Amino acid sequence: AGIGWVPWLLTAMDEAYLKHHMWVRPKLQGMPSDYYRAHGFATFQEDPAGLELARSHNLVDNFMWANDYPHHEGTWPHSAQAIERTMGMLNDEERAKILGLNAARLFGFEIPEQYRGRFGA
Repeated sequence: AGIGWVPWLLTAMDEAYLKHHMWVRPKLQGMPSDYYRAHGFATFQEDPAGLELARSHNLVDNFMWANDYPHHEGTWPHSAQAIERTMGMLNDEERAKILGLNAARLFGFEIPEQYRGRFGA
């Protein structure tokens, strides 16, 4: 499924909230998409179009790459090539977040000393 569906869903949720917020209890302090950006994550294997949407919808901090090992539809044993093929348009900071820093933040993993201070780690 990739990650391309996430921006569409966030847009739809925000639109529904704007149209019907008067019926919502309790009142939200932000838009539904704000809650996703603060707490939501999604994974993908190869989704260049989804990555373009990630940039334009401010979702780079919410996505994590996965190779889906050992399933046959996964990228292993060609994961490095899949990363290059899929993420060529990303800058180093975006790649670092999607390839590991977002997962470290989600799961509370310690960032090794040599990577701290780089790319917001």
